[in-house]
Formats: sequence, structure tokens, C-alpha cells
Amino acid sequence: MASRFMRVGVGIECCTDVDTMRMLSVFRSADDLVIGLSLSGARKEFREYLGVAKERGARTLLITSTSQESLAHMADEVILVPSLLHMNHGHFISPQFPLLVMIDILYAAFMRQNRDFKNNLHRQTLDALHKNHRDGS
Repeated sequence: MASRFMRVGVGIECCTDVDTMRMLSVFRSADDLVIGLSLSGARKEFREYLGVAKERGARTLLITSTSQESLAHMADEVILVPSLLHMNHGHFISPQFPLLVMIDILYAAFMRQNRDFKNNLHRQTLDALHKNHRDGS
């Protein structure tokens, strides 16, 4: 997700560990959008991170399969994704599949706005990456 948005000029940070979540929450402001991805929404540190970001004025979006009212207070918007029974075991289909699909939908919607400009940025980032490979760096 971060790589895709970075290639079109979005300043983005991605974190999964608790310490990074806590540190980043201190820097959130009204200029930020924090997107939380969690099927269960159960992890205490995750909930704290979103809550602190919202308290600091950041807009918050939670993408989850849990429709608990206790999650709604930490997010300005909640997008519910499906979660099939026993899919959380991850033996056949990744349990994160619904989250990945939603990320693709958000990216596609974002790319529809000012498409030519964003496509040009994307081309430039790919050219920069390929230039390094051609130069042997």
C-alpha cells in the first residue's frame, strides 16, 4: 500500500509494531489521514494509536470486519469488510484478502482524481527506479 501511494506523490508511513505506532501517534495532526487496517480491531495498541491520532485532530479511517460500537469512537469512518468463518486460520485463502481488496478500491478511487498528473508522477518514479538499474547501481 505504502509503495503504491508513494509512487504518486503521497507522503505515507506504514507501521505494524507497537513502538512505532506509539511514536507516530505523537506526530499526527489535522493535516493527516490515518488508515487503520485490522480484521478484528482487538489489539489494544492498535486501538490506542487510532484514538490518539483522532484526539490530535487527524482524520481516521478504520477498515475492519468487526462492527462493534466500541470501534466507532476511534474512527471518523468505518469500512466493514467481510470475514468468512474460519478464514482467520489462513490455510487456504489469506484472511487479509478483504483488506487487500479494499486497499485496491481506495487506490483506484484516489487515482481517478487528477489522473494525468498522478500517472505522470508514477511514470517518473518508475523511470527513476529503472535508471538506477540501468546504471548498475
